[in-house]
Amino acid sequence: GLVVDAAVEHWAVISESTVDKSLVVDGARQESFDAIEHVVWGPGGRLSYAARRAGAWHVVTDGRVGEGYAEVEPAVYAANGSHVGYVARDVGRSVVTLDEHVVWESPLPATALAMSDDGARMGWMYREGGGVVIAVDKERYRFEVAVEHTLRFSHDGRHWAALVGSLGERR
Repeated sequence: GLVVDAAVEHWAVISESTVDKSLVVDGARQESFDAIEHVVWGPGGRLSYAARRAGAWHVVTDGRVGEGYAEVEPAVYAANGSHVGYVARDVGRSVVTLDEHVVWESPLPATALAMSDDGARMGWMYREGGGVVIAVDKERYRFEVAVEHTLRFSHDGRHWAALVGSLGERR
């Protein structure tokens, strides 16, 4: 399907042939891969997508192909376009990447990256010891239950919230 940026100035569509797939961006065909998913436009015309080659998934951002993993989640941009990150997983390993640098690595399964509008703060979730940990910057908050992809930062980046609960207290 067609994916356009927020300003409706740029567009991208996945082009499929019998042998490969490539992304066509503003009419220009990009590098070929075995599969393409998760096309995400960021502010200022930045573009990220997941691309599979030889069994490994890579996040391609602004034309640069990142490291290969067994799975990658869609890229997340700071609202001002200053930073881009994603969560990736291999068997027994999860990583959180910010601007092409791994900022967290663990054998625990991570998911649901979120970023403040200015990109100064980031958070994600991972499972540990029968519960869920919400990682916000260098702090860790433990909950019995947390709903994935509900972590949000206030517009000024000072506060965060997520939908969490307690099974024992049924709340």
